Amino acid sequence: MEKNPTEKHLFVVVGKSNCGKTTVVKKINKLCYNFLIKKGFTQTNVKTHQGQDIAYRYTNVATDEKVGIFSHGDSYHIIDKYYKLLQDCPIVICASRHSKPQFTAIREIIKKPKRTLHILYKTGKPKLDMEEDDNWVVEQFKEKIKKLPLFADL
Repeated sequence: MEKNPTEKHLFVVVGKSNCGKTTVVKKINKLCYNFLIKKGFTQTNVKTHQGQDIAYRYTNVATDEKVGIFSHGDSYHIIDKYYKLLQDCPIVICASRHSKPQFTAIREIIKKPKRTLHILYKTGKPKLDMEEDDNWVVEQFKEKIKKLPLFADL
């Protein structure tokens, strides 16, 4: 598969409040960390607030490849803020509530510059054991991202 330097992707874990989106994004981040570090990437924390959410940029200086990951998707403002910090990354992975203000931010992101949107639906009920559902979403992510040249051998 040929590398297209202008190809941009946005992977979004979408779900209701407290359904485990942050947990899934953290699992995806762990998967990406282990994979990307072996490929010569470095990880930089770009988090600008307190709490359990994460925000990282992975960079490979030799190849100029970048991947951004953030889990804080509670409001339009926060999604927009973190996306602006990571917009130079061709691959961005994030979380978003499925409600209108938050998903409006996602729709705007994929327009500037044009990105292919990959939605990963997170179901589950708050306060229940959601390990099986979390792992299913991570597997769906793996299947989708393996189609991209950078992650082909994940």
